Amino acid sequence: MADRDDAMDVGAIEDDALNDDDEQDENGDEVEEGYKMAKVSGYLHFSNEHRPEVTTRVNAMEGLAPRERSQKIIAELGKMWKALSQQDRDDWKERAPVVKRKIKAKKPSKKRAKKTDDDAPAQRSSPVPYIGPETLVGPYPIDEEALRKLKRLHDDGIIDDDEFRQGKAKALGITPNNGPPTPNEQVGTVYRPSNPPPPPSPKVEKEKKEKAPKLELPQSCLEAFMGESCTCLQENPKRANTKSYDSYETYKSGTTLQGILDLGAKKADLAHDLARKYITIDDPQKQQALLANLRPVKKRDTTEKTADEVEADKAFVAVTGRYYTRRVKDNAGVPEDPEEKLEPGFKGPANYRNATGALVLDAPSGKAAGGCLIMKGINSTKDDRPLVPKLVPKSKSGKTSTDGFINFKLKARGVSGTLRLKVAASKDHQNNSILVGNLRIKEGETEWVENIRAFRASGDTDDWPDELPQSSA
Repeated sequence: MADRDDAMDVGAIEDDALNDDDEQDENGDEVEEGYKMAKVSGYLHFSNEHRPEVTTRVNAMEGLAPRERSQKIIAELGKMWKALSQQDRDDWKERAPVVKRKIKAKKPSKKRAKKTDDDAPAQRSSPVPYIGPETLVGPYPIDEEALRKLKRLHDDGIIDDDEFRQGKAKALGITPNNGPPTPNEQVGTVYRPSNPPPPPSPKVEKEKKEKAPKLELPQSCLEAFMGESCTCLQENPKRANTKSYDSYETYKSGTTLQGILDLGAKKADLAHDLARKYITIDDPQKQQALLANLRPVKKRDTTEKTADEVEADKAFVAVTGRYYTRRVKDNAGVPEDPEEKLEPGFKGPANYRNATGALVLDAPSGKAAGGCLIMKGINSTKDDRPLVPKLVPKSKSGKTSTDGFINFKLKARGVSGTLRLKVAASKDHQNNSILVGNLRIKEGETEWVENIRAFRASGDTDDWPDELPQSSA
């Protein structure tokens, strides 16, 4: 089907549609019964004259299917008609011939008549005001394709004048002509039905089904059952490619609760799996006694901090600042423990020149803890510049973990890794805390794993890497 812009304009369709049909043929003779004379539209006359040359031109095109050729012909004719001036269009309309068309019988309606009681008169729908030709003026929504189809049906004699007028009114978005005449003072006004539609039914809210509360098993109740024999589901119920999935694979062969712990499981894993029956005690009575300890999961108020969290935050804030770092040497290819051989009064590097890297730890008020890190000799494989990843705490509050380590993720484009630091038992020669830990950086297939020590830099040092912030504030 041709595009709307390539087809004839709506004004031409309306002008042709409103022409009265002639009742005599070209010789002046009366048209026999069953036929009528109808003037061809200007666009149709123009198309009939130019169709052979357009068809020849389109048939010369390669790669078009039969249906595509027909659509292309219609589109080309539409473009040619649109390119004509209004005077040329009027000329084609004036020269259009009058042809004889057969009047087709009106198809019977398939609608069933409404059943009525014998005593009650037949019900009739309320009349709709009549809309005369003088009201067929814009603005109004126009269905151009429906108008074209109506015009073709009318020209071919498939529909009569009344059906054409009804369909045209519908295509133009106005009230159809199926009622008594409209009073003169109401002609052209917006029609409003006397019986407005009923208001929409109120929405009925569906009843929300209450979800069963999640249950958990306290770890304190496991002690009395540690020696009991048990069975683990051999088909791993955890989500694939997760740490819990890999952990379950290591301990699912255990035959007692204590044996599962010995294979690497934690008590939290044990309580979780027992509550969900991934692990079951073989003795039914013992199993029932254990599950009797199930309780609803307690939702913790995240706005409140526990005493341990408050202390952990204090411990982290106490070590914020700038540090020079040093790698810990390997002994026969085995990295040395960074806290081993670290005696009280140990003297670290006094400047960046004598260090192997630098570190900034920061805890802005009201913001998550963070920092930045640089290590000499670790450059990006893409541009050979020093890698300077930012430090993002694994915990939102940036606090130290229960094992005393401060855990960071490395944030840089194309780089992943972690930095784990904790306060060493010994202090340096200026009685400052020394941080020890390990660094893992991975970029593509390249990976660095190093044990490091971090010594607090003096506040008045003038030797600090340009890539890092000058202050931890």
